[in-house]
Amino acid sequence: DTMIQVGCAPDVISYSVLIQGLCRVGEFGKVERILGESEAKGWTPNAVTYNIYMSALCRMGFLDEAFRQVDVMLSRGVSMTVKTVNILFDCLCRDSMFSEAVSLLEYSEELDWNVDVFCYNTLMSRLCDAGDFARVLKLLVDLVKKGIGPDMFSFTIAIRSLCRAGKFKVAKCLLDNKGIEYDAVAFNTLIHGLCMAGDLHEMLQTYMDMTSRNVSPNNFTIGMVIDSFCKKQEFGAAIEVFLEYSEGCLVPDHFFRL
Repeated sequence: DTMIQVGCAPDVISYSVLIQGLCRVGEFGKVERILGESEAKGWTPNAVTYNIYMSALCRMGFLDEAFRQVDVMLSRGVSMTVKTVNILFDCLCRDSMFSEAVSLLEYSEELDWNVDVFCYNTLMSRLCDAGDFARVLKLLVDLVKKGIGPDMFSFTIAIRSLCRAGKFKVAKCLLDNKGIEYDAVAFNTLIHGLCMAGDLHEMLQTYMDMTSRNVSPNNFTIGMVIDSFCKKQEFGAAIEVFLEYSEGCLVPDHFFRL
């Protein structure tokens, strides 16, 4: 208001900053009024303006309104940017609208959206949490087909999905891929799954594979090994593992003493 009073007309940057401030305090009604009056005020919202507004709407869970803004900006001749698509994709993943998120990935070329492995990992992780294990594996295959290249996290998510589905042999096959430098988290994922399934033999085999590939076990790894021995009432073996690592580089914590 002061700018207008002194004859300094606000531009799109000024209004975008104002909209960002209003979004932070949840004043979406005022944002709508400002956008609606933009032509009369002599300024035109750009993609940044709408991205700010859509991002805030998504954070507050107003997904339908966020997508409505896409129609509004397109009707005003404002093209979507990569940032716009990323905002919508993140929103769909958070709201568990997986079919829509997958469709967005499939139309990435038409949207001129350079999809990276992080986008796939985000969706795969959400699908894993939702128990849609088949779609997780399909996305992993899509990563390979599109030449994006899955990384260690992609395979770790797939391994977690397979373990939850009880497909331990397939998970082991993925972990046996020597082309991926897996870390302790990936091995722990399969070890934990086998531990919960009570398969002590395969769990120990995976543990030995882990050490043979120079992946250092951590306290969580050793804790699961000890827990499995205890469940099988093989307390001598459990004590042996405990003593070996209490004298080594790992420091036993309270988990070992449960």
